Amino acid sequence: MKVIVRGYPLPVKFLRPSSSITVATSGLAIVDYENNAGIALTPTITNDTTSTTLASAVSKRATSITCTTSLSVSSSYELTTTNGKVSHIYVIGVSGATAELRDEIPYNVNSGAVIKGLNASCNVSLTAAYTSSVCLFRWTLSDGRVYEEEGQVVNRLQIIPVTSEDLYRRWPRLRGEVMRGQQSQQFEPQIDQVWDGLRDRLWGSGYILDHCKRPSVWRDYLFAELALMLTEAGYNLDATNDRVTFRDSMERKRDAEWNSVLSQNNLWFDDDDDDRIEAGEEGSVLRIYE
Repeated sequence: MKVIVRGYPLPVKFLRPSSSITVATSGLAIVDYENNAGIALTPTITNDTTSTTLASAVSKRATSITCTTSLSVSSSYELTTTNGKVSHIYVIGVSGATAELRDEIPYNVNSGAVIKGLNASCNVSLTAAYTSSVCLFRWTLSDGRVYEEEGQVVNRLQIIPVTSEDLYRRWPRLRGEVMRGQQSQQFEPQIDQVWDGLRDRLWGSGYILDHCKRPSVWRDYLFAELALMLTEAGYNLDATNDRVTFRDSMERKRDAEWNSVLSQNNLWFDDDDDDRIEAGEEGSVLRIYE
């Protein structure tokens, strides 16, 4: 789910289904869910027109590639092999012309494979006077298809209270696991994924994560979710080597933290951040418009 901060311009990205399909320059409409009306914004869309080739062959399950020109971090690309196979890749790190990928390459790929950009992007800024908590992004593509995405509108954007170094301190075995497997030593993409998952879960329960006064209260919840994700990915975080028992304990920890945090009082900002629920304000629990 996309997040927009009132009165502050933020970049918004859309993943095109194919490099041959684009979003028109004015192909984004933003709709107010509450009032069912269009918002007077005219963001200019930029389609990523990157086109490069694979400089050297890569084997199945590779997590990095070298191209003839460099790619961009946090961007998606279409990889087309010399025999016509097509897959999408997501770049999480760049060093010169070498890109580190979030996911493994599913098959052997020869040099000369073509890589093209898939993102469409723009800057969106809703005025501070916009009062609804939710909006709808409506993207119109060059082939006539229309995609819609729900977005949260918030007063602030919280910093994630967990980093890769926090993971290493919580589970010292993790550093050894990384060095033996020669995986990336940074887990920010996984942390971002778990944070976004928490945002979606809270939204479904009627809360806005970024309106939490003390985001640090979610640290233990995030640690438990990250432990489950990393265990599923093959990392061994527990000295007992009993992954089943460790996973069960992390699931119980996650659920306990969820219930504990949501039972706390005075945890959420209200609409105008003054801690007083006044006439017309939603308070800590949102109205989710249908």
